[in-house]
Amino acid sequence: MANTGGRNGTFTGQIQVTKGRSNTTANVSIDDVQPGKVGKANDTAISFPAADTYTLSLTGTNATHTVTVDPIVKQPGQSLAFSDSLTATVKSARFTPALFFTIQSGFNTSKQPGLVAASSDKILAFVRMRFENTGTESIEFNPTAIAPTKGSYYSSLPDSRAGGLSAISNINGSPLSRPVRLSAGGQTEGWLLAQVPRSAAKQVFSLGYQVDGAKTPPEVEWRFPPKSGSRRKLPSFSLQNFSMPKQVEVGTERQYSFTVKNTGTGGGMFRAVSQFRPPDGQNWVGFHRHSARLQPGATKTFKPTMGYGSLGGGNYRIRPFDGQQRSVTFVPATRSFGKGYTTPGGVKITLNGLQASGFYVINESWADRTTPDSGQHYLLVRVNTKVIEQQADGISNEDFTINHNGTSYDIEYPVSDLKQPVRGGLFTESGETQSATSTGWLVFAVPQTITPQNVTIQWSQDNATVRWQAGQNSSTTSSPATPSSTTTGR
Repeated sequence: MANTGGRNGTFTGQIQVTKGRSNTTANVSIDDVQPGKVGKANDTAISFPAADTYTLSLTGTNATHTVTVDPIVKQPGQSLAFSDSLTATVKSARFTPALFFTIQSGFNTSKQPGLVAASSDKILAFVRMRFENTGTESIEFNPTAIAPTKGSYYSSLPDSRAGGLSAISNINGSPLSRPVRLSAGGQTEGWLLAQVPRSAAKQVFSLGYQVDGAKTPPEVEWRFPPKSGSRRKLPSFSLQNFSMPKQVEVGTERQYSFTVKNTGTGGGMFRAVSQFRPPDGQNWVGFHRHSARLQPGATKTFKPTMGYGSLGGGNYRIRPFDGQQRSVTFVPATRSFGKGYTTPGGVKITLNGLQASGFYVINESWADRTTPDSGQHYLLVRVNTKVIEQQADGISNEDFTINHNGTSYDIEYPVSDLKQPVRGGLFTESGETQSATSTGWLVFAVPQTITPQNVTIQWSQDNATVRWQAGQNSSTTSSPATPSSTTTGR
């Protein structure tokens, strides 16, 4: 302090914080400063409670000074004593574009794959921490107080059906997204998931502990520099091609394909989920997981299969490429008589021997023939089944109908095996064990305008539909339509 007066004097003032979150002050006194001389105060210690940039002023003068208080820097694996009893350690941080999780549905009897994925300009940061209570009393704390200096934690998954973060697959330990209570001497280790800007992850990634909760630099930082060089090499994946059939038979499996490329600077694990949304649905339903480790510039083509058990249409996408969708229409399977169809439940069905008749006989010792109502005749068809799968869903005669011009005709129920116009047992149901076969006849009473040449015989269950129709090579016959009978129609 310069004495610009004409006699000796003493300066007294106070250092104050005029900008910054602190009320710190320090008194300054300079004794017996001679005219024209400069006096110097003794060193004055000033402490600051938090990391920030502070502006100091000296009362009675226009003097100001700026001080920047940096965070305490910790290296990965180093501990910090929050208080006399709680110690925290940030052990590791790793980066990935996406992670799988599992959606439980149907009273926990069904599981759907899900995917949590960062947006294109961000990446997931998976952080592992450990906390220890070294005190003699229990303590409660919130692990999320240690947070990325850029980015934010996930508190839940993007699909509410999955529940909490614990649904994420193949991760040891529990998420620390909620406050934790530790008993005296207790410790816990877990993880947190954040979405952070790629620009932050490429350089020195840091997690900070903020004492005052203000929008100022953290008081403590755990810093994770790149393993080599000045920039961290990260993977980034793009969808190069996505092809699906436009039309698929209900209950059958068809192949589709998509190709991805690692357009990033580092190798990494690609993860994706195939999803389907029916026309009347709001939620996307995952049905396939896909993963591959790809180096920069590498591509991978996936060729899974898809199918659906109901008529209509739907949309498909490969998450995380949500904007790329494909529409598929599901139509009934069609076969000509003599051609087989394998149900989703694992039973192969073949219909043959189709013929029309004006009667049938179930006992040759009887003179009577069973005849239909006036204007109708019978269509008879032989059903052959073979169980393909070890645990197949069986089929029954009640699964078959004839459909014509919007009208459905169910099967007839003769009381015993047929003797005329065909000879053989009635079909009731398929076998139960693998390779088991069943053969028998179905009988339909239909208008005479429905013939072997224009008939459609349909088999359907909740998850599939197939229709047999006459083809160029179908073998059909007719028996006389004029009966000799005294038995009434049924």
